[in-house]
Amino acid sequence: MEPEFCYGNGSCVRTVYPVAFRAVLYLGLGSAVILTVLGNLFVIVAIAHFKQLHTPPNYLALSLAVTDLLLGVLVMFPSMIQSIETCWYFGDMLCKLFNSSDILLCTASILNLSFISIDRYYAVCHPMLYPRKITVHTAVIMILVTWCVSSVVGFGMIFLKLNILGMEEFYYNNLACEGGPMEPEFCYGNGSCVRTVYPVTVRITLYLVLGSAVVLTVLGNLFVIVSISHFKQLHTPTNYLTLSLAVSDFLLGVLIMFPGMINAVETCWYFGDMLCKLYTSSDVLLCTASILNLSFISIDRYYAVCHPMLYPRKITVHTTVVMILVTWCVSAVVGFGMIFLNLNIMGMEEFYYNNVVCEGGCILFTTGVASTLSAVIAFYIPGVIMLGTYLKIYMVAQRQVRTIGLQNSCSSKVDKHQRKATKTLAIIMGVFLSVWLPFFLCFIIDPLIGYSVPPALFNTFVWLGYFNSTINPLVYAFFYSWFRKAFQIIISGRIFRSDMSDTKLFAE
Repeated sequence: MEPEFCYGNGSCVRTVYPVAFRAVLYLGLGSAVILTVLGNLFVIVAIAHFKQLHTPPNYLALSLAVTDLLLGVLVMFPSMIQSIETCWYFGDMLCKLFNSSDILLCTASILNLSFISIDRYYAVCHPMLYPRKITVHTAVIMILVTWCVSSVVGFGMIFLKLNILGMEEFYYNNLACEGGPMEPEFCYGNGSCVRTVYPVTVRITLYLVLGSAVVLTVLGNLFVIVSISHFKQLHTPTNYLTLSLAVSDFLLGVLIMFPGMINAVETCWYFGDMLCKLYTSSDVLLCTASILNLSFISIDRYYAVCHPMLYPRKITVHTTVVMILVTWCVSAVVGFGMIFLNLNIMGMEEFYYNNVVCEGGCILFTTGVASTLSAVIAFYIPGVIMLGTYLKIYMVAQRQVRTIGLQNSCSSKVDKHQRKATKTLAIIMGVFLSVWLPFFLCFIIDPLIGYSVPPALFNTFVWLGYFNSTINPLVYAFFYSWFRKAFQIIISGRIFRSDMSDTKLFAE
């Protein structure tokens, strides 16, 4: 959409949040400011008034409380207004004082806590020396050092412009503007999407971090795929489901994370509209496939642990093939059906084409109904099912642990193997739910608050979810000895020997 400025064209770009969202932010942040001020005020009054509290540790605590009180008044209150209004309305001089006070008070907090830790060290480790080492005079010196050093760091850095030393030209040409962030830059000229230009060092760092995640995701899951496909001992129903999960993670790394990395760092989509549709469709497809894979894996684990006698008859190779087919077919219908049939913007087409879509952008826009239904179907219902299933498995596994001494050694080995597999897959599921939950909460809330969630925050939650595909192979490497042994065979090149597929990777 067309950018809005703080003070007219040439000033900083302003993000306008809906009234309801701004009211919620003011209530939430305002409550934090009030609690900070009042809470620390009570500490200050208590220590200052009651003579029994006039001790060296409490003087240090008093200094910390003063720091937090001033932070609430001088920093948190104006910062609340700036965060919600997304503009600075108090002038350049107050901006400098604000930034200086922010650095000063944060530094003072750290130094106060450092001196408090020294006080506690002597009180606990050297109680006999404590009365002589930590006196009122010592505490006063600590407090003076704290505030003097903090003042020099805070005001010296800002007013002597040490924070922009060597980058003055870049700062004044690209960052400084009336009211806050720089004048907008567009992906393809005026009328196209607004582009956020990160400094070169930030872009290099992002490419290194996200690029490493992409490489780890692709290679890690490729090792899982090759291991399960090549070694005959791993051709079991459970591992076929694990193979399906690894394939979805591998494809996510290649088809989604790689172009997503470029889009996230450059903040523009340079690959055209059709590839954008394929990209978003594949994104939905692979995320849905991961959830369904984990759902079926939880069912497999349920029968393996809770009904071990029924397991060989219920979970066969044929059963797992059906599960895998259902996973990918349903995921393909959801992913490509929602995007190519425009179900995600049904009822809001006019708003989408007038306010959201622009040249150089590629986002998954959904209506409130579409986002809620897709999140409930693709994440919340399967998540609740998986949690319930693993809770049942955990209870049964605990009973098995208590009765393990009554079983013979062979049975013990089988049960130990099953419990370890269940624990590993439960961790994989737990990690999945943890990293994707912030995104799906944001995904549902965003339409309800007028699509005002900052794109940077939204992208952060998306990448947090993507990192799940990076973590899964690391979990295998940590918990599965067969994966580590297979990895060694693959890396050493012995996998190319004719008899390697029959190698025993673990004792059955």
